[in-house]
Amino acid sequence: MKRLICMAVFGLIVSAGAALAQAPTHPSGALGFHRTEAPIGIRWWLSGQKIALDAGVGFGSHDEGGTSLSNWALDIGLPIAVKSWDKVHFMVRPGILYLSQEELVPPGPATTDTGTDLIVSGELEAEVFLVENVSISASHGIAIDNVNPAGGGASHTDWSTFGENFTQIGFHVYLFGK
Repeated sequence: MKRLICMAVFGLIVSAGAALAQAPTHPSGALGFHRTEAPIGIRWWLSGQKIALDAGVGFGSHDEGGTSLSNWALDIGLPIAVKSWDKVHFMVRPGILYLSQEELVPPGPATTDTGTDLIVSGELEAEVFLVENVSISASHGIAIDNVNPAGGGASHTDWSTFGENFTQIGFHVYLFGK
């Protein structure tokens, strides 16, 4: 299964890397996010703005039964421009999202353990510029999710297709470079 995932991601990168995109007119570096789980992030375009690096983090905590439980997320992606127009990028984006969540587990009133998710995805993303240097983006694709639950439960791997809807669109404000 891991070999199949690696081959699929490699195929997406190679095929999309061969496509030529028109030169964009925005700076190379942006603040913003791709995934709502990791909302503090950047996008930086490289190689004549044909390939980019996305990176984002997210943190949080909540109280449960008098115990403060924390969570965090890390999102890394590699957007590859397949086609660009005046105010639109169409991209292939392989990515990885890692989620970590503390949870209360029995027995005992304040025993905690950490559950994790490792999500590997391949997406088709459209980034649309609303005004100069400000964009929103949405995507759809396929994801493979390896879940390691808190409390020592058996890990399992799931897969699904997804589409990020209106409440989960990303945005970027291009401020740096070029």
